[in-house]
Amino acid sequence: MGQGEGPVRDRGLKRAVGAGGLFTTGYGDVGSSIYYALGVTTLYAMGAAPLAIIIAGIFFVFTALTYAECASMIPDAGGSNSFARHAFNDLYSFIAGWALMLDYIVTIAISVIPAASYMGYFFPIFKTWPYSTLFAIALLLFLGALNIIGIRETTRFNMVLIAVDIVTQVTLIVMGAFLLFSPDVLLSQVHLGTDPTWRNFLYGISIAMIAYIGIESIAQTAEEAVDPGKNIPRATMAAMVTVLALYIGISLIALSAIPPQELATKWLADPIAGIAHSMPVGKEILAPLVAVLGVTILAVASNAAMIGASRLSFAMGSHHQIPGPLFKVHRRYKTPYLAIILVMVVTIVLVIPGDLPWLADLYNYGAMLAFSMAHISLIKLRLVQPGMERPFKLRGNIRVKGGEVPVTAILGFMGTSFVWLIVVATHEVGRVLGTVWMISGLIMYAIYRNMNKLPLVDRAEMPVEEIPKRKPMRIKKILIPTTGYAYFQGIVETACKVAKADGAMVESVFIQEGPTILQKGPGVPLEKGKAAVEKIKRTAMRYGLEVKEKVILQGRFAGVEILEELRKGGHDLVILGFSERSMVDKVLVGDVVNELLNSAPCMVGVGRDRRVGLPRERVGTPGPVRIKRILVPTAGYRRADRIMELACKIAKIDGASITALYIQELPLRPTRAIIDFEHSRGERAFRRVNEIAAMYGTKIENKLSSQGLPVGEEILHEASTGGYDLIMLGVSRRTRVGKLFFGDIVSEIIDRAPCMVYVGRDRLRANRISGWSEQP
Repeated sequence: MGQGEGPVRDRGLKRAVGAGGLFTTGYGDVGSSIYYALGVTTLYAMGAAPLAIIIAGIFFVFTALTYAECASMIPDAGGSNSFARHAFNDLYSFIAGWALMLDYIVTIAISVIPAASYMGYFFPIFKTWPYSTLFAIALLLFLGALNIIGIRETTRFNMVLIAVDIVTQVTLIVMGAFLLFSPDVLLSQVHLGTDPTWRNFLYGISIAMIAYIGIESIAQTAEEAVDPGKNIPRATMAAMVTVLALYIGISLIALSAIPPQELATKWLADPIAGIAHSMPVGKEILAPLVAVLGVTILAVASNAAMIGASRLSFAMGSHHQIPGPLFKVHRRYKTPYLAIILVMVVTIVLVIPGDLPWLADLYNYGAMLAFSMAHISLIKLRLVQPGMERPFKLRGNIRVKGGEVPVTAILGFMGTSFVWLIVVATHEVGRVLGTVWMISGLIMYAIYRNMNKLPLVDRAEMPVEEIPKRKPMRIKKILIPTTGYAYFQGIVETACKVAKADGAMVESVFIQEGPTILQKGPGVPLEKGKAAVEKIKRTAMRYGLEVKEKVILQGRFAGVEILEELRKGGHDLVILGFSERSMVDKVLVGDVVNELLNSAPCMVGVGRDRRVGLPRERVGTPGPVRIKRILVPTAGYRRADRIMELACKIAKIDGASITALYIQELPLRPTRAIIDFEHSRGERAFRRVNEIAAMYGTKIENKLSSQGLPVGEEILHEASTGGYDLIMLGVSRRTRVGKLFFGDIVSEIIDRAPCMVYVGRDRLRANRISGWSEQP
């Protein structure tokens, strides 16, 4: 690839999730709700809870059908947020997405509290507040950490877990049908109009909807589905039928065995445990099994909701609907860690009271609003885009303005909107907190779009960032310190080539440390130091350079002396080297390199002087070091720009070519938004390095990593297969220094690379180096 050429790669997301995996995702989210929804529904609908669940199930069927068609024709992560964007505009899309974000947050909260109650079977203390809240918060922090580092539960493990859950619930239903089920008991408990009142019954229907929330998760996985046009509808239908059958069966058995007043109090948070406890036989086995399943299934549901929130933040961020920080990804794990942390903080606030009915009041506000947006989006798409490819198309349509509108979508919109109105009218917590959430989100959206000069309603296209023009960086003064015990010719020549390119002055300082004098005697270090300085001078002479030398006898610690020289001398670059592995450990763990990297007022270069084909004893022996190929890994940050300029100066002297390697770090199951985000960052990084190469007239090849290896392994793989003579890496902040030098990336490259390695700290003083701006 020539100069100025950007990467041309397939941006498609690997589709590897079949119908079974999609079903697992959907059922794991929806099916978990029965572990707490039955108790909360009974709290209001009392003996009519099965009827409330059946009515809510009808609306669930309509909603599942809408999601099946929409997700099959718009297989993007984002669900109703994506549907509304295609059907309407960014404002409608934001409303749907922000409501859905509330749904995810409450899903996490309303799942971890019952998990504590099921754990209470083994540790009864977790059934009481505040210990139930402490358990829930600990589970939240654990799941949040897993999502930040990008660990995902495997589909195979989930399928096993879901299979055990379904078998257990079917077992409870079959055993209950023979041992507990009583139509007379069920009918005797229903007194509509009095117990429950009509108001409470309607309230119970709205609460029962929480049992079916989660069907959105299949749409969120649509990008990874194999043949989404077929598998998404199949998985959605399978999840719909399974959930309906189990929920209705479980509710009938539960209220045959347990009086509604007891189910709504004693077994409010763990109703399935109440069924197992009521079994006349087998409860010794069923009760602990249900407890274990309750904890694990609810943890999986909480994690699925957290993943959903993460995916949704990517989808909204990629379309400029939320501010940058909420879309910011971790440099290493490539996950929106700030969004995950914010979700955790808000969820912890909701969890602290430990009040399940309170959360249920809030739950349906966001979910019903998002579902209503999905229904109306399908209706709008049928009218304005009738020719859009629909791998799965609902039947039972009516003609409206020349288009076909599905009856189920109309009924679903009416039903979910009606439930939302019930929430607003009767759920005080949902009405207040839900409205505050939506209004604050709209204010944030308006401010963000206005600040970035983006339209509030229409779709936004963020302008391509302009890279500011600048003059080439000029190095005027270079310091090469030595203690006399090793001579790093390749590193010295690197400094000389930079000096020759810029006409810089080179200084060499020999530091004779006090402790060294006591150990070796005053003569030996001094002689070795003078010999090292002479080698530096002879190397510099080959490049037509003169070296100003300085000797510091009985000095303090070397790092302190070097920093003192840098502060007094006004140097722009200091370069030092090491070679043996033991030296790597000594230098990196010691204070010299860390002190310079963290405190030096100029650029710092630390080099490993290993050359391909030379035995260890010949490394550093006299003779020119010719650089033909240079590898510069880049992540698009400004520190890479400065290292790239040094690489260009070296390449200009030796006529070398440069390869800029952008390594895309992706989580295990990335969404299309994550893939696009990484590609856009890669393109931006290449634009920056191409601009730098153009300033120096050097050849550059842009290379996008494709091996899928960790960062260090990607660099080593490229170095070993590309025949490079020099690798140049950049680090900047103190925290990154600690991670890189004590982690697996830089130290591993230094130890295993088949060529010279140069690690640079990119701190430059703008008042000393011309043409450089310290803008962030």
